[in-house]
Amino acid sequence: MITNLKTSLRQIKESKHFKEWYLKHPESYLTSAFFTNNWQLDFYCPKDDNMTSFTKTGKETSDIFRKEKKEIPELKLEEIEVDIFEAKEIMKKLLKQKYEEQKPTKEIIILQKIENPTWNITFITEKFNILNVKIDAISGKIISEKLESALSFQAQ
Repeated sequence: MITNLKTSLRQIKESKHFKEWYLKHPESYLTSAFFTNNWQLDFYCPKDDNMTSFTKTGKETSDIFRKEKKEIPELKLEEIEVDIFEAKEIMKKLLKQKYEEQKPTKEIIILQKIENPTWNITFITEKFNILNVKIDAISGKIISEKLESALSFQAQ
């Protein structure tokens, strides 16, 4: 899947909409990759303090919502040692060991750099629970795991 991600990155960087955008935002860099059915690659522009998301078919720019303004680290794909297949296997083992009664119906996968490159994997389960696990994309170690009811989230 890293090969697939690298291919998607290359295709996006070769696209007309990326090249036109990058000419105006050369200081921008890759910060995360979001996967559901296809890759969405997010680039941070420090000058404008916004994020532009690219897919194979287009782009969308949005403001960044955060409590405090911190530097957003660059995601360097060459640092990744654990690909998405290995991260998903780690998730399967964790499900079997600790959360066997939780049956995933939807998965959301994000590759981002927190301190190290990290797979941030969220499963929504049949029981309307949300299992979020962060896996170090270099060592494969589980950084954190959290299971909570989706019904406990309140609209604000």
